[in-house]
Amino acid sequence: MAELIVEPINTLSSFEAVKNDWERLYETDPNSQLFVSWLWQKTLIQQSSSQWLVLGVKNPDTSAYIAFLPLTFQKKGGWGIYPSKHIVFGGKPFSIYSGFLCFPEMEQEAIRLLAVYLRDNLKWDSFSMIWSKDTRMELFLNTFSGPEFFVSRKKVHPALIIGLPAGFEI
Repeated sequence: MAELIVEPINTLSSFEAVKNDWERLYETDPNSQLFVSWLWQKTLIQQSSSQWLVLGVKNPDTSAYIAFLPLTFQKKGGWGIYPSKHIVFGGKPFSIYSGFLCFPEMEQEAIRLLAVYLRDNLKWDSFSMIWSKDTRMELFLNTFSGPEFFVSRKKVHPALIIGLPAGFEI
């Protein structure tokens, strides 16, 4: 298998083009939930005034995506002089939870690649991952170890979540 690649998806048409892969991942990933569904993310993208980006991990042999990470960029503070660029998981502040979509058997490599791409290729001042229910968060955070990053873990009160029946449709 060829080396996996990270591909930024930053237009509505390119997001619509990955719908089948997104929904296949959504059905396969045991960590998936409503707030990372394709329809939820598309609706937020269409309604958002914030800059957004989805990072997709692709297998170049098959052209299929094996992971997605939706992100939203927010400018904060600075009174117009030097606003800081803040990244949150896609869907914030309207999504209770957010996180990744990934094939379970590919999660080690795919999530590491997403973190490396975010760390090395995007310009940001802070990245908030609050309210992520994803059990793979530590795998993601391990990529940000070192003196150039400050990782803070805060205890938060979780929002209630209700499991839906297997046949529930969005």
